Amino acid sequence: MIETEQKLVFGSHVIDIGKGQEYGSVRVSISNNAFKVSVFGEFGRSIKEDIYQIKRNLTPEEIAFMEAYTRNVGDADSNYVEAYLRAEDDSKFCDEYGNEYYTGLADAHGVWQSALKFAKDPAYYAK
Repeated sequence: MIETEQKLVFGSHVIDIGKGQEYGSVRVSISNNAFKVSVFGEFGRSIKEDIYQIKRNLTPEEIAFMEAYTRNVGDADSNYVEAYLRAEDDSKFCDEYGNEYYTGLADAHGVWQSALKFAKDPAYYAK
């Protein structure tokens, strides 16, 4: 029977399979947008390493914007709209997808945000 032990080492979860020196271990490291799984054989020899990107769920407001945009504007495919919403900043979106859809998406998203502010507090625009 192989016994396992979990421990935290330098921000990584390490699962030793039996005795690390005898059977090996699996280490899972988590960063902001990815997690890495490393498999080590006996004596700590690296066997395999995989990195998996973590996609956050879109908020209900982001999903509603995506649907409203594709129904009413439709210049950009829904994949571009989703990429725009997931982009960490505008320059990263433009670097990956170009500038073709950026201005239209940014303008539509600005109108959307203003409409949400108005819906939550109509007096906001009465100032």
